[in-house]
Amino acid sequence: MNGTSGHAHVRVAADVLLELSEDVEALGTRLCADANVIANHLRELQAIDLIAQQLRALPGLLGDAVSPGGTRFMIDIDMLASRFEGPAVNQ
Repeated sequence: MNGTSGHAHVRVAADVLLELSEDVEALGTRLCADANVIANHLRELQAIDLIAQQLRALPGLLGDAVSPGGTRFMIDIDMLASRFEGPAVNQ
């Protein structure tokens, strides 16, 4: 990825993450409309909410990575990527 196309790809990824966060949040909202689901799956609903929050936060990191002066965040993203390649993923 060169500089310009790399930034474009990061922006697209940030947009997709934001869309996913909205979809996950909408799913959680729909599930919370059912009292039985809430009664029987509260921890899972909380996990869905946490996932939506994390997905919503990631585009901010990616956006900072492509903004002027955002080099520090690119390093953080590289560190995040290395976590996906670590031993925990293969377990």
